[in-house]
Amino acid sequence: ILAGKESLGAAKLLALVKTLKNQRYFDLAQQLLESRLSAGESASDDAPALAIAQQLALCTYKNTQTPVEERLPRALQVLEKHADLKNTTSPETLGIAGGIYKEWWKYDGQRSRLESSLYYYERGAAAGVEADYGYTALNAAFIQSLLAEQESSTADLSAAVGGTEELRRAGARKLWEAI
Repeated sequence: ILAGKESLGAAKLLALVKTLKNQRYFDLAQQLLESRLSAGESASDDAPALAIAQQLALCTYKNTQTPVEERLPRALQVLEKHADLKNTTSPETLGIAGGIYKEWWKYDGQRSRLESSLYYYERGAAAGVEADYGYTALNAAFIQSLLAEQESSTADLSAAVGGTEELRRAGARKLWEAI
């Protein structure tokens, strides 16, 4: 398939990618998906192409064969270019973006990464818990709790600058109740 001697339809390609992901062959899955999604193609209106773009972003960010400094920005570029990240309401797309930023936060500890993760998870959760079985809401609540804990640990400083610990805890509580 990668040599171009055989071609798969979108459904068969996605089934193969699922198998590869289950076996943790994210690098191979990424290569297959990249070979399918052309550079100029926008996937926002085409369900199979959107699923391919989403899976490409997911496999790109989970591909540990590529250095984290390369794979995370590249995964975001896929979502921006092929899945209309700026305007989408797709919980799947938004959940992947949230996951990318959460992974980035784990790598560099930058609070802005955690806040970006929360932004995308909350946008995905806005579709309702039923839309994605609560995945984005669960992650939004988790990130809210993490941010609240960070603010709690620096309570004296937060109080001096009008901290938002209690707002974050209330936001997390609301999402937990929705789930």
